This record gives sequence, C-alpha cells and structure tokens, in this order.
Amino acid sequence: MNEIGDLARYFNLTLDKIRDLIVNVHNKTASLSATGRDLSTNMMETASAINQIAATIQSIKTRVLTQSVSVEKTDSSMDNITGNVSALSASVNEQRAGVRRSVDVIQELIAGTDEITKTLSDNMGGMQELSAASEVGRTGVREVVADIQEIARESGWRS
Repeated sequence: MNEIGDLARYFNLTLDKIRDLIVNVHNKTASLSATGRDLSTNMMETASAINQIAATIQSIKTRVLTQSVSVEKTDSSMDNITGNVSALSASVNEQRAGVRRSVDVIQELIAGTDEITKTLSDNMGGMQELSAASEVGRTGVREVVADIQEIARESGWRS
C-alpha cells in the first residue's frame, strides 16, 4: 500500500512539473506574441519614416533640379552646383539602398518571428495533448487504487 502511495505522490509531482512547464510555455508564448506586436508596430513606424524620408528626398531632388535650371544662367556657379547635386544624388542613393536593406532585414525578422510563433503554437498543442494523456493516466491510477482497495476490503485484509 505504501508503494502505491509513493507512486501516486511521484505521479502527482510529475503532473505538477508538467503543469508548470505548460504555464511556462504559455507565458513565453504570450511574451513572444507581445514582442511580435511591438516589432510589427516598430516596423510600421519605420515604414512611415521611410516614406517620409522618400518624400523628403523627392522634395530635395525637385528643389535641386529647380535650382539647377536657375544656376544654368551663371556659368561660373554651374559646375560647382552640378558637382554638389551629383554628390547629393549618390548619397541619397546610398541612403535609399541602406533603407531597402533595413526593410529586408526587418521583413526577415518578422518571418522568423512568425515561424517562432507557429512553432510555439504547435508546441502548445503538444503540451495540451500531453496534459490530456496525463489526465487519462491519473484516472487509470485512481481506478487501479480503487480496485486494489476493493479487493483488500473483500478479502478482509487490513493495512
């Protein structure tokens, strides 16, 4: 009878550990989900900033072209301004390329986050199945204990 009690105690300890693991996985999933939402918000803000930068770049480009037309009237200033415009255009292209690379990296991070979220969701399903199986095992142990007690009672055995 003492062995069955030990078995039941160890089984309950195991179930408590499994429950703690499930809670931990659930908490980590919630944390990752919040991080994903934060990352998504940050990405939207970044995209908005990129759009503003692009609009500013377009505005600068338009101003440079207008200024270039006006500067053509003076030969001595034209070479100087054309050189500056070329340097600015190259810098803008470098910045645009950098922004595009940043957007690509952010998209990769989002894809990774989506994959992690899916994996965690799949793991949560496995944990739920494990919990259900543990409950079935616990019910089986209870039935065995009840059967043993019934046999002991019917045989007149006392502990």
